[in-house]
Amino acid sequence: RGTGTPGAAAVPGTRPQPAERKIVAPRDVNTDEVHEAVRRAIGPLQTTIKVYAENRDCYACHHQGVPMLALATARTRGLPVDNVVFDEALEHTRTDLESGLERYKKGRGQAGGATQAGYALWTLEAGGHAPDSVTAIVAQYFQSIDRELGHWKPLAARKPMEASRFTSTAVSPRGLAAFGAEVPPDARGAR
Repeated sequence: RGTGTPGAAAVPGTRPQPAERKIVAPRDVNTDEVHEAVRRAIGPLQTTIKVYAENRDCYACHHQGVPMLALATARTRGLPVDNVVFDEALEHTRTDLESGLERYKKGRGQAGGATQAGYALWTLEAGGHAPDSVTAIVAQYFQSIDRELGHWKPLAARKPMEASRFTSTAVSPRGLAAFGAEVPPDARGAR
């Protein structure tokens, strides 16, 4: 590992010095400015969700999950969101989970493991999707994996989405809470 400073040699037992940072003086934030900034961000978020789905069949935390969470939050704040794009993204998410049901039933899940399943269920929850047989099977999947570890582990090291067991362990119980009604309560709280 390097020190974080290009060209600097790592010295065992020392910490890298933080780069000089420009300190910005705080200013009053105008709520209208914040709303306008968020409103301007909605278009690009909707575009990335739509274009990704046009080019890929699978669900992706980075192109659908996190943008959908942002759009769902924007909706709750009264900001305009394209309902067609939003609903199509929810369907894309559910369809992808459904395509992996046999793997979920066998405790193998999909390529992104608990992280992908957790983000997908969070996406469905944020979008108001009602529990169904697909979400129940995916929620039960969380109980079949990584029990001996006491946490859920990521299957990839893609920062920041799948960089640590913290992320996987944060999104997995959320899926259980939202869609795990069929999972015994003692199993839901085991981790």
